Amino acid sequence: MKHTAVLYIHGKNGSVSESEHYKPLFPECEVIGFDYQTFSPWETGAEIRSVVEKLKSEYDSVPSPKK
Repeated sequence: MKHTAVLYIHGKNGSVSESEHYKPLFPECEVIGFDYQTFSPWETGAEIRSVVEKLKSEYDSVPSPKK
């Protein structure tokens, strides 16, 4: 089992299948594509936070993007 999850969030008109491109870049991680269902930035932000919290309970590490 992989202990680190990397969440891929596609852009507008993108596809969850685009996450396949990143799997070779993170061979030690589980790369998970996320297909959000909301349309406003506020709803989408809440949806993403919910998914991240779920992943944190299932994986040892869910890295945050560097600012």
